[in-house]
Amino acid sequence: MNLAHSEPDAMMLVPPPVRAMAAALTMFLFNLIGLGLGPLCVGFLGDWLGPGNGLRRGMACATFGELVAASLSWTARTSLVRDTIS
Repeated sequence: MNLAHSEPDAMMLVPPPVRAMAAALTMFLFNLIGLGLGPLCVGFLGDWLGPGNGLRRGMACATFGELVAASLSWTARTSLVRDTIS
């Protein structure tokens, strides 16, 4: 999932004095979830689904999770314009 637009969106939602903190928190959470929990969850799913093609099926389940996240991002775009600080 492309998250290139997420950090500038976070900058538009907070007042100028806290934009650096918003950027740092956004990058921290993306790295914690994407690089920390992502491979761990895929590995657990691969082990749980069994030997042979378990890892392949675990990665397919992760793709389903990405589709859910993309649909939630698409839904959130409607409130982004309304919540943006001018």
